[in-house]
Amino acid sequence: MYCMHETYIIDAGRTWTGKYLGAYKDIPISDLAGSFLQQFLNKAGLDVFRIDGCYMGIVYSAGAEQHPARQAAIKAGLGYAVDAVSLCKVCASGLAAVEYGEFKILRGKDLVIAGGMESMSRTPYLLSRERHIGIDILSKEKSNFAVTLKDYFELHEDMDAEAFLSKTKIYDSMNLDGLCDAYAEDNALMGHIAEEYVKREDISREDMDEYAYESFVRAKEYQKKIERQIVSIDGIDIDFDQGWRTPDRGKMRSLRPAFAPDGKITSANASQVSDGVSAVLLGSKKAHAYFKNRGKEALGRIRACATFSGHPNEYLSAPIYAIAEACRQAGVLVSDIDLFEVNEAFAIVPMEVMKAFCVSRDRMNIWGGAIANGHPLGASGTKILSNLAYQLQDTGARYGIAAACNGGGEAMAIVVENPPK
Repeated sequence: MYCMHETYIIDAGRTWTGKYLGAYKDIPISDLAGSFLQQFLNKAGLDVFRIDGCYMGIVYSAGAEQHPARQAAIKAGLGYAVDAVSLCKVCASGLAAVEYGEFKILRGKDLVIAGGMESMSRTPYLLSRERHIGIDILSKEKSNFAVTLKDYFELHEDMDAEAFLSKTKIYDSMNLDGLCDAYAEDNALMGHIAEEYVKREDISREDMDEYAYESFVRAKEYQKKIERQIVSIDGIDIDFDQGWRTPDRGKMRSLRPAFAPDGKITSANASQVSDGVSAVLLGSKKAHAYFKNRGKEALGRIRACATFSGHPNEYLSAPIYAIAEACRQAGVLVSDIDLFEVNEAFAIVPMEVMKAFCVSRDRMNIWGGAIANGHPLGASGTKILSNLAYQLQDTGARYGIAAACNGGGEAMAIVVENPPK
């Protein structure tokens, strides 16, 4: 038995994905997201003051200042009365924002933004807090909270600089807060966990490389279709996903393993560190009727949202179980699903879904994925959901599913139905 959801995807969009230290490297993420949301709503022909909520996934909030989603909402001109929530579920953060937005719709709101935002280029380095040795960089003086170490040492001549330098550790927040397995004793990268999984399941590098090659080919082939989702950012002159490159099987075969000397995962068959913003506009039955009466059809109707949680080492296969649960909640069989959008954190993730459910390659990530166009962690969930919504309209297919694994052994999946016209 399932509950027929009455939450609609009224519109969907994203920025072009910026490569690491690429087009968006100098833009604070709240500015990038604020500009995107403003242009996104203009593109949808919507008055910003009709929005009831703004819910955004973001993984790297360190250094992004207080409450990034709220900043983005205000900078987009949504007004002070619009509530905002910043959510983190690692790579599934965007899908978690959609689930939260759907909950708000079911509780009485009419129109909300759900999306994701990420600047991996601007992730800061972190210093361990050595306050126990009497060092407090954020001094109690009335000064800017940001100072160079050189200036701080000069201002505090009585401080034991040697103790500070010998005891303080520097961490890369990109790894520590997003790309490392918090449950491994040595904080291994997620790629190391993936390498162990690939070895255990005896998955060939050739198969992963071939999957990745096809992802690049499709991303190029369907660029014109992808362009319909794109929201341009003022002052940024790019017209493509910066991570895309011409695939070459020979070069792919020659790449060194990324995580183990005898490994199979390379920079070609894994996703790319990236920057970007994406969102969907979710509406109630009332909002759907409003837009439909004005000639704007919904892109999709959400039928179910599901999460699976398992052992942290098994995060790569978690989407299989999230997909099965989402289909159960929606009252459909997995075989009823026409199109799959499974985040390409690594090639093995969609490959395992294809194997588990006997899904043909022509139903999986038909416009390419994160291997070809980048994986801005917090934004990737709604990026693939946006793809799926447009694909359902293009093909006339009835059901689609978007899924993403996330660190900690979890995954999320959302079933979308092409609503009757």
